[in-house]
Amino acid sequence: MTDLITALESAAKVEDAAFAIQMAELRHTVELSGAKWIEPPATEHVNATLLREAAALIRKQAERILVLEETVKWRPIESAPKDGPDKWSAPRILLLVPCVPKSRVVIGRWDADTYSKKPKPFWATDGVTGKTWDGEHQSTGWQPLPAPPAGEGQ
Repeated sequence: MTDLITALESAAKVEDAAFAIQMAELRHTVELSGAKWIEPPATEHVNATLLREAAALIRKQAERILVLEETVKWRPIESAPKDGPDKWSAPRILLLVPCVPKSRVVIGRWDADTYSKKPKPFWATDGVTGKTWDGEHQSTGWQPLPAPPAGEGQ
């Protein structure tokens, strides 16, 4: 992405230089003809302007992509939120659960159940048909739940 931005900015400089040369040649031609050269208002070549605008737009989108990529990275389970006034109010998050033959993603929360024997406490997952309390396959990563679509889930 940075290569494209650099190329666009370089092309804009080339366009500026070409425009300056064309203006100098035009001035020389006018002066040779005996006419008086009237300096035009300072302008920039349209192509150079478009190239700079494209580079700025691409740079802005690249920055947005970096921010979005950060939000979808799996975070270590040790950094997941566990706080809540009681064991039932820990925030629900996406959990990466290692299973055989492959990992799966589930919605779950921290369960500080002091009465659980193995493990104690643990990550509780929401099963499709209700709660599943799986102490064997503990999560290794997490992400926050995405926000609901605008106007829904409020």
